[in-house]
Amino acid sequence: MTQELTLASLIIWTLISFGITLSVTRGKLLEPLRQKAMNLNEKLGQLLYCPMCFGFWVGIFLSLLWQSISGNWILDGFYSLATNSLLYFISWNLALKDGQV
Repeated sequence: MTQELTLASLIIWTLISFGITLSVTRGKLLEPLRQKAMNLNEKLGQLLYCPMCFGFWVGIFLSLLWQSISGNWILDGFYSLATNSLLYFISWNLALKDGQV
């Protein structure tokens, strides 16, 4: 059974993908995990530090385990990569321009 894709479900899917990606790649709570992964295997560590790389895999994960937004898990991975990158760079630029951050 497939769920109908609505604008609301697309926005929710995108924000969940962004939240997971940002938490893993930049969150202070998971810094020790990222550091341990880097020490264990450099490529794995790079994956956990890169929002674009990790965002791709989050998109595939969400597509396979929850809901596909395109009907193709590879395309969902690229959609997640693109939207995560866009949201990350927008939020990064806004944070840099805010003197309180």
